[in-house]
Amino acid sequence: GSGAMALPTHHAEVADAGSCGMRVSGVPQSWSKQQVHSYFAQHGKVRSVHSRKDGSQSLCEDALWLVKFHCPEEAAKIVAQLHRNVQLEGRTLRCRLQAPDKAPMTTSAGYGGVPGARGSV
Repeated sequence: GSGAMALPTHHAEVADAGSCGMRVSGVPQSWSKQQVHSYFAQHGKVRSVHSRKDGSQSLCEDALWLVKFHCPEEAAKIVAQLHRNVQLEGRTLRCRLQAPDKAPMTTSAGYGGVPGARGSV
């Protein structure tokens, strides 16, 4: 029984240049992770679903969900489609793209020194 644990190699993660994750709030509290997954699976290929409602559920009754899709274009399209357009059990669904984890936005100028001031040491 060898080879049962053939995991896909990680070079498929190249698509993470953009953000393929989105934050979702307004999901009914009664919903399970499975329900959230199957709901968004109607709109695109869901890679993973995470709930952010840890022990502090009583304080923050509006659970935040992190739904990851397989490609950024898909995530962006779904956010545009669903954000504030859907009512689930009387609550308005709010979606927004999650910013990419790694690099800050493409404003390299201004970080680590003033541009053009290099010669004046």
